[in-house]
Amino acid sequence: MQDKEVIEILMRMGDKYAFSDEEKEAVRTAVGILSWTRVCP
Repeated sequence: MQDKEVIEILMRMGDKYAFSDEEKEAVRTAVGILSWTRVCP
């Protein structure tokens, strides 16, 4: 699975499910890390 696909899935999960504030922050952090690894390989 490509990083872009993982980012898209995590973003959809964040919109679809009722996460706690801490869980939302964890998902956003994961997306941010994946985004940076795509920009700076």
